[in-house]
Amino acid sequence: MNLTDREQNVFLARLSGQAGRYGRTKDYIKKILETGVELNAEEQKLMSFAFSKLEHALRDSWHVVRTHEQDEEKKSDGGNAEIIAKYRADIEQELEALCDEVIGLVKNNITLNATTDETRIFCLKMTGDYNRYIAECATGERRAARLEAANEAYNAAVKFAQDKFDGGNPHRLSVIVNAAVFYHDYMNKKEYAIDMIESEVASTAEKFGDVPEDQETRAIMGILVANMEMWKAVDDH
Repeated sequence: MNLTDREQNVFLARLSGQAGRYGRTKDYIKKILETGVELNAEEQKLMSFAFSKLEHALRDSWHVVRTHEQDEEKKSDGGNAEIIAKYRADIEQELEALCDEVIGLVKNNITLNATTDETRIFCLKMTGDYNRYIAECATGERRAARLEAANEAYNAAVKFAQDKFDGGNPHRLSVIVNAAVFYHDYMNKKEYAIDMIESEVASTAEKFGDVPEDQETRAIMGILVANMEMWKAVDDH
């Protein structure tokens, strides 16, 4: 079977992901981007999947190390807090480099070649997400700058999603999920985030009923409702 270079890169990206070699998945998708084409739906999912696996691992590591650091700080002599702080800083630098790689690819490659609403919303969401991930571990001016960038991207993403996609569309719902988390957990806009989800749930129910047939829509709706109920319960207390 003869494959084009693009088809081979997609095949190897998919295979690398199945093998847990997410860095290689990322590299194969970057090879496609270097040719100046617009990523199709599968390629976008592969890119999102690979970077998500990589950033999740780094963020999980950061939280584990930060917990140990806080435990050491409670000791009268400070324990090994200073050593751990340096190690935590290394993880932060690695996470920031990874996130900036995504943001750069979106800005300099994907956005420039975007011709569909699906690609445009993908770009806005990824920009919001990966600035948020940096903000999660940053402090001071670095955190403030990343929060501002994420806020700008999410605001644009929500407006674009609601303007261009019908209620219940997975592209629209996935933006609402992540934007609502950002508004609730990072910007202290708790009521705004809950109201946004309630409106989206109502819009989806109006179009599809209480139980949408589409599996992806149903799964994202489950996340939205779970977040809303959890936030309401916590905020009430």
